[in-house]
Amino acid sequence: MAKRLYTLKLEISHGSDRHEISMYSENQPTVGELMKELERKTRVPYSKIQLLFKGQKLHLHSEQPLAKFAIFTGNKLQMIGERLSPSQDAVFRRILGIGKDVDLVVKSLNESTSEFSMMESGGIDRVMAKEYLPQVLKRIRGMKHDLQTFFNVLVEVEDEKYELLDDVYKHLAHVKQYITDNMQKCDSLDEKISKLI
Repeated sequence: MAKRLYTLKLEISHGSDRHEISMYSENQPTVGELMKELERKTRVPYSKIQLLFKGQKLHLHSEQPLAKFAIFTGNKLQMIGERLSPSQDAVFRRILGIGKDVDLVVKSLNESTSEFSMMESGGIDRVMAKEYLPQVLKRIRGMKHDLQTFFNVLVEVEDEKYELLDDVYKHLAHVKQYITDNMQKCDSLDEKISKLI
């Protein structure tokens, strides 16, 4: 049976700006997920976002589904939150951009992990798997190299001693940890594949 896909399209006013936000999820979208999307779109740090709907302060209930507040496609919400200074904004955009690039690498890593699991469990002919494994290994090593490059860029950003706001610094630290976790997955997969080649 196919899973239900929740679709939500909202208009968010932020000062004189208007933002169209579209969300697609297998679970009911939460206030926190909307705030993360707004952080990416407006570059106002997550903890500085105040989200209002019909007098309700949604940002105080980040774990709750938006449907709990009777928010559905077509609704208009108001966002309050101070934008970063131009120099802070430039750094934050850079960090967000790296985060998106890392997401793409992680998606490929997860696909390669699934392929390897299928080979390992015998879902693919052993002879074919033996020929294909070096290609998978090469891809995994390329992904690790890309992740290491992104990590090095973030270290450079950190070392440039920008006066990072706590929220920007926390986001940078989160992306660095995300990269580190996935480099460890690359190493683990590399080790398993290397034993079979």
